[in-house]
Amino acid sequence: MKKLIQFSIFSLLLSILYNCSAYKSASNKMVKGNYAEAFETSIKLFSKNSSQRKKVKQLELLQNSYMLANRQDEFRLQNMRTKSDPNYKDIYYLVKTLYDRENLIKPYLPLYKNNKELKFSVKNYLLELEQAKEDFLNDYYTSALKYLTTKKKSNARSAYNLLKEVQEVDYNYRDVNIKLEEAYKNGIERMYVTAVNQTGHPLPENFKDNLLYNLNNEVNSFWMRISTSKPNNMDHEIRVVLNRLYIGKDDFTKKSKNFDKDIVDGWEYEKDGRGNVIKDSLGNTKKVDKHVIVRATVTEFKRTKDAKLDATIEVYDPNGNIEIYDLYGYVRRESSITSKFIFESVFAEFEGDERALNRRELDLIKKTPVAFPTDYDMINECIRESRKELIYFLSSYYKIKKKKPFLFP
Repeated sequence: MKKLIQFSIFSLLLSILYNCSAYKSASNKMVKGNYAEAFETSIKLFSKNSSQRKKVKQLELLQNSYMLANRQDEFRLQNMRTKSDPNYKDIYYLVKTLYDRENLIKPYLPLYKNNKELKFSVKNYLLELEQAKEDFLNDYYTSALKYLTTKKKSNARSAYNLLKEVQEVDYNYRDVNIKLEEAYKNGIERMYVTAVNQTGHPLPENFKDNLLYNLNNEVNSFWMRISTSKPNNMDHEIRVVLNRLYIGKDDFTKKSKNFDKDIVDGWEYEKDGRGNVIKDSLGNTKKVDKHVIVRATVTEFKRTKDAKLDATIEVYDPNGNIEIYDLYGYVRRESSITSKFIFESVFAEFEGDERALNRRELDLIKKTPVAFPTDYDMINECIRESRKELIYFLSSYYKIKKKKPFLFP
């Protein structure tokens, strides 16, 4: 029972602190002119705690924030509508804000302060909201249709973005879903990706598979469809040209190093200069650590091999013209990529007392030697790195291409 009473008192204190904090926050927002935010904070406090509904200062804050927020938004709305080219999207969302705010206060009306009804302007924005919605959706829908008539892929993508916003507001607006599918279909870039070996070096038979497999799932591009077999309706050919290949020789080195260390190896009786065992004041023999010098020789072996593959990525249009842009939007003939792979296996053997070794040498003697990779293994590792560069290039294609969409006057 005592715990229940303590919990109730604690909950009450938390509620009082929350109410005070919320009221103060709303008041500060009013002072700064953020009337809409002040109303949102005030109505949230008002709806959660029925005891707040009778407090004069809370009622005044609620009324003032509501009236001033509405007045501010109505003034903005009037200015938007008087422009020669009104932004119907902004108008719609502003009317929706007024409509939503009004619906938040309606359930609590009428409200009284000192037995006198407080005035809250209730306009009923429903019809106005429906008209603003129609203006907005019609504007975006008709603009999207104009983009679609140009038959340009960049404009089809612009149309898709407009229609997507229409669909999010009204899923069943006219034939928006059909037009959305059409815009997506017309906006897709169909890429034929292939690889050419010009290194003069024989490559593994599956090098193309290792380089090009499953690119559609790896490339982060909503508007790209990639094929490794040449389609009839190709938009671009992306050619990965492998130009130069270097494969180093198997390099094997070894070096030896001696180690010695003074360590404690058990104990012994302490003796004086004459060889007699020393005893303490109680007659007990004294013991001391027994130090020994341990030695070992470590032979460290190192196997290394390196490879380097230079390639270029070239993009062609359906007519065979090069079409490539760098990160700054400047045209250039090719995009170069360099892939490297370095193999290294370090291990060691030792003779002597293992206790003389440091941590590094102890780790090395535990390592198992790794055999040198074959030349094909080295090539495949380079191709894996080249694949990462290719995926990055394809994912960034629309960022570096920088084509401007068709604009209507």
